[in-house]
Amino acid sequence: MGRTNNSRIRLTAATRAVLGTAATLTVLAALGQPDTSLLAGGFTVMTSALAVDRLGTLALGAPLYLAALAAGAVAGPYPVAAALVFLPLIYAAVHARRYGPIGHGAGVFAFMGFFLAQFTEARAADVPQLSVAVVVAFCAVLCTGVRVPNPAEPPRAVTRQALQVTAASALAIAGGHLVSPDHWYWAVVTTWVVFINTESTGEVLRQSVRRLVGTVLGAGAGYGLATLAAPYGPLLLVLLLACMFGMFFTSPDAYWAVTFFITGMLCMLLALLDTFSADVLVLRVHETALGACCGVLAARLQSRDGYRDHDRPPHDG
Repeated sequence: MGRTNNSRIRLTAATRAVLGTAATLTVLAALGQPDTSLLAGGFTVMTSALAVDRLGTLALGAPLYLAALAAGAVAGPYPVAAALVFLPLIYAAVHARRYGPIGHGAGVFAFMGFFLAQFTEARAADVPQLSVAVVVAFCAVLCTGVRVPNPAEPPRAVTRQALQVTAASALAIAGGHLVSPDHWYWAVVTTWVVFINTESTGEVLRQSVRRLVGTVLGAGAGYGLATLAAPYGPLLLVLLLACMFGMFFTSPDAYWAVTFFITGMLCMLLALLDTFSADVLVLRVHETALGACCGVLAARLQSRDGYRDHDRPPHDG
């Protein structure tokens, strides 16, 4: 019965995410918004589906998301400034997990808002237009009732995990710029996700391996599908929404499969934006591997006894 209920919850969440995204894209296209705004709108619906478990989370997260988006756009042209803004934001976003699902959701909104600015290469002049797309997306979320099926539990040692993620992100920003000055944020997002629902270095390592495996498999499958579907825009959009459905419907226990669908979705998106190439997917794999290594290294160096952090009493440290 429990598995059946979980499957129904994930089915509902996946359906609402797809419907919310489709509604957002339809409205923005009708308003004549550019591709970047459509990307921002769809991304915002996806972020909301990951973060929102109640109306209060959306009420708190929406202004944080817009503020982080604006900060990312202003700092984006200046790599050092972007890092100096992003790292404290990452620390605060992780530390907010101590307040339970609403804190976790607020942190996701803040992180993803800044990430979106880097991904779209937004600048200060783009903020008003992107804000319109974000508002449309939030309205779609309210109409479809997108909810996260399994809110993350607050980690036992929140301060230490916040320091670990921030240290890993600093390494990922530095290394990511060396690999690709234009796609360094993929390394950072990997360090972010491998620490979600993990309490030990061993768990971070397993999550990192799953992330990398899913990325490699998703890049291979996504490349093939995107290449075949590239001449047909509507088909690419259908495949993108199908990947989004798979991402939310797949059990978090099969995180490699979740990442598989995320990477497939990215392939369809890049093809729709006419920025799709094998070289970009190779960079995605390289940045993911770098981010995973940074996460494991930071977890290992800042772990008092290497692996068994989760055996300690549940107090902040």
